[in-house]
Amino acid sequence: MTACVGSKLSAYLDDELPPAEHDRVRAHLCVCSHCAAELRVIREMSQMLGDFEPQGLSPGALDRMHQAVQQASAPNGWRFYAGSGLVAASLLIISATWLAALPPQRPVVLRTPPAPAEWEQIAVNLRVDPTAASADQPRYADSRVANWMVDSLGGSQP
Repeated sequence: MTACVGSKLSAYLDDELPPAEHDRVRAHLCVCSHCAAELRVIREMSQMLGDFEPQGLSPGALDRMHQAVQQASAPNGWRFYAGSGLVAASLLIISATWLAALPPQRPVVLRTPPAPAEWEQIAVNLRVDPTAASADQPRYADSRVANWMVDSLGGSQP
């Protein structure tokens, strides 16, 4: 006995099958009463739908149908705001989850720079003597401080 061909009956009825397949379905219909009965039902339904003549809609019914379609397709403000709210809430949840998953940061400790050495403070505050003999050779107000700085840089203490 061959397998039922119920899935191919509609294509058989419409002559959409290749010739070899069409012959196989026709042979099967001769031996299978179930498929033959199903083909009769499909043929009757096709005949009834072919004989059906649709009736036109009244102008009032047509207007109501047009209005219903326009109302269904009209953009609603709440949809936009609800959608935007959902996107914002999703971003908030994702960001919070991401931040919670980050490893903890060590606190940043701001360190004050060490105090400058004594000779650096003096060097910054050293003033040129305004009563210098010439502009080429300025005299420092305190030559002892200058000598002390040079000695400190050289490693020898006074």
